[in-house]
Amino acid sequence: MALENKLGIADSTELARAEEKISKRKAIDLFESGYLESLKAGTYQALAEIHRYLFDEIYAFAGKIRDVNMAKNNFRFASVMYLQDALDRIEKMPQFTFEEIIEKYVEMNVAHPFREGNGRSMRIWLDIMLKKEIGQVVDWSKVDKDDYLLAMERSPIKDTEIKHVLKQALTDKVNDREIYMKGIDYSYYYEGYEVYKVEELCAKITKVYFVRHAQSDHRGEDDRFRPLTAEGKQDAKIVLEFLKDKKIDVFYSSPYKRSLDTIAEAAAFYGKEIITDERLREREKGVNGNTHGMFEKRWNAHDYHEENGESLNMVQKRNIAALKEILVENRGRNIVIGTHGTALSTMINYYHPEFGCSDFLRIIDWMPYIIELDFEGDKFLSMKEHCHIEKEFKGKARADRQMNRQK
Repeated sequence: MALENKLGIADSTELARAEEKISKRKAIDLFESGYLESLKAGTYQALAEIHRYLFDEIYAFAGKIRDVNMAKNNFRFASVMYLQDALDRIEKMPQFTFEEIIEKYVEMNVAHPFREGNGRSMRIWLDIMLKKEIGQVVDWSKVDKDDYLLAMERSPIKDTEIKHVLKQALTDKVNDREIYMKGIDYSYYYEGYEVYKVEELCAKITKVYFVRHAQSDHRGEDDRFRPLTAEGKQDAKIVLEFLKDKKIDVFYSSPYKRSLDTIAEAAAFYGKEIITDERLREREKGVNGNTHGMFEKRWNAHDYHEENGESLNMVQKRNIAALKEILVENRGRNIVIGTHGTALSTMINYYHPEFGCSDFLRIIDWMPYIIELDFEGDKFLSMKEHCHIEKEFKGKARADRQMNRQK
């Protein structure tokens, strides 16, 4: 009998396969997004966030303290009645030395705060502590499955054995991608999950880095040829710095100069030409199309547009058509797309319909702005914001001034 899940799967074997594939993919994201760096080492909250991140697509209880008692191999984990007190006590335990960290890890395993996925979450949590406090992590590929499981089974009574097993596998390669990815495979192997390999899942994922252009000069009337400001040119350097280690395979862009110029240095770094696609251009604006009131009108009614302007649906239709072709032609590759505020927002809205006017206004002053959307084939998997620089959207200010003069 399968655990109740969001996937509607009733067969336990089928659920195990789905859980492995989805949560391993999320484990990859945890590392590549840098999200692990934001977590406070040794806290229950950090563990809960890891668990939520891994299993939220599968279980409603992801990241939540279990409400049922649990046992394994005749060992009863912490009673639900005392679980919160146990977690509070564990959080206060010292974690300055290797020995203290392992003792804290053992106690958290005894607590077993979640209904499922404790071991896989806790091994990532353990490495965060080790990295912060002693500048090392466990190379899990060097930890024998039987030795580890037997040592963990004995650890509530005596933790000497698990300390010995893990200490032999310590490495100072704390940011090494291969160490982490192999570690995820071994972590899942300990729990009996070995259908999918992390690197195989990585190869199937298409990563699209959308780069909204840096600040542009609004003094020109021709939207297509508007250049970056001096500040915009300087700010565009963060695009290159961010993309340097992303192993980009191909660059696409709107044909508008400001978008091309924002990603030009990054494309040159990789020795790649930028492929332009007319469908990726910004929304055609009509008379007084960029006032605050017009933003709200368009986001409230996606078919609405001012005279000689485009509606959001029109912009979305052509941008998504271009994106879907790009995905078909570049499966499993890392892609950069130079884009614009409204064009990008309509694409985000297509995959995340909750994205609306308030979200658009939140990012309107972010120039440049980098957001990643991940796909398996044409199936949308996840989205994460990476970086931005806040600059005033002068086009909006200019439009508002023009409207006021007309009044």
